[in-house]
Amino acid sequence: DIPKGTRITYGMLDIKRPGIGIKPKLLNKVIGKRAQKNIKNDSLIRFKDLRWEKFYISPGQERIMA
Repeated sequence: DIPKGTRITYGMLDIKRPGIGIKPKLLNKVIGKRAQKNIKNDSLIRFKDLRWEKFYISPGQERIMA
């Protein structure tokens, strides 16, 4: 299971076919996002299940999460 708020890593995911979840070619859009809700093991992940954090770059600094 992936608890709510956990940052998604590649090792947490399995690609299964056929399916109606997120397409494998979009996997890079999933990695690094946080779970918006608890996600049960072996269930589909949809984009609405992920928290989309915004980043901005401050002059002279690294990325800052808003």
